Amino acid sequence: MRVGQQPLKILGLLLEHPRKLRTREEIRERLWGTITFVNFEQSINKAVYHLREVLGDVSSNPRYVETVAGSRYRFIYFAREPDGSERVRGRRVPLVAALPFVREESDPELEILLHRILNALIDTISREAGMRVLPYAAVKHCWESDPDPQSVGHRLGVDFVAPGEIIRQGDELFLHSGLVEVGSGIQLRGAEFRQLYAEAVKCPELLGTMVADQLRPFIMHRSGREKKEEEV
Repeated sequence: MRVGQQPLKILGLLLEHPRKLRTREEIRERLWGTITFVNFEQSINKAVYHLREVLGDVSSNPRYVETVAGSRYRFIYFAREPDGSERVRGRRVPLVAALPFVREESDPELEILLHRILNALIDTISREAGMRVLPYAAVKHCWESDPDPQSVGHRLGVDFVAPGEIIRQGDELFLHSGLVEVGSGIQLRGAEFRQLYAEAVKCPELLGTMVADQLRPFIMHRSGREKKEEEV
């Protein structure tokens, strides 16, 4: 689904300080600056609606964008557990952002393949107990403005980012994946996968799952170590 400029600007505003309430006036200024027009209230409603649509969110039971008192908004993904309770940052489960794969040239067929691989990677990590993964729309927005992995991680407020690079050479596909700890900037894991392009096209989800299986143990190990250090 294509994301419009106005929903992206609202998402950028909310992600600057997750959990911070943003007023409709702040949103109006971000979207239109000092320009004032009569129907801006309706336009904000429409932009927020489309943002929720892209994120797969609903206003009645929000996972990402919460409406407070009908006129303020905040990004709550970092602030709530599945049961709705607030959580303290130091004690929360690890939050991961899978970054778009870097590639050398534009190829529509490869673009579709990459999207399916990345979706499988995100879905596989998401199913792991004790892990959270940001939605792709939020990650792509920040990555496009500055593709540096650690910088993206800081702006998103995540613990780990998973960058990747993919190269097609003749009949073969080479995918390099990594895992970077945002706080320290250390690359915890790097792995390369080689597969026939025709096989990858048949089942790109398998490649995404293989990448996820390489990353998960390092995320859990690092997070477990940090938790023990906090308890000391």
